[in-house]
Amino acid sequence: MFGGDSRVTIAEKHIPDYQEQLANSIFAAGWGWGGRMKFSVIHGCIPVIIQDGIEVEFEEQLPMHKYALRVPLKGYCWWLAHKFPEVLEVLIRKGIVAKMQKVLDCVWRLHWWTHPHGRAFELVMCELKRRLLGADSIIVDTEACTLQCGDEKVVNIINGAYGV
Repeated sequence: MFGGDSRVTIAEKHIPDYQEQLANSIFAAGWGWGGRMKFSVIHGCIPVIIQDGIEVEFEEQLPMHKYALRVPLKGYCWWLAHKFPEVLEVLIRKGIVAKMQKVLDCVWRLHWWTHPHGRAFELVMCELKRRLLGADSIIVDTEACTLQCGDEKVVNIINGAYGV
């Protein structure tokens, strides 16, 4: 479909240096299920979700529209797949990708569980606190890289510190 386009890598089997390739990529396309999205995000790669009717991990809590792309399969979009590299190049030229990568630089920690950098546990606790307090939603400030869980206190996403 991509006719040997050097900008596109499609693997049919295991890639030994998969994580290294992700770290050197801008986008990673895949289905919404599974770990590919998480690995994309933690490696600074913009996930391109090609699946209808699903929510990915933490989609309800996080502003995924700021750092991930969705490509619907239904309707007219499926036939654009062969133009995908060109569409992504336009997003790069318009500066949209740079903005998405800046957001990713903050939120990747919220998809990762392992300390010292992972903050997925804090995100889950924040969601539970929000529900307990009856707040409408978690507030993720990607500029300040903080979470607000339904009260005035904030959580620093980078270091996990709580404050006012």
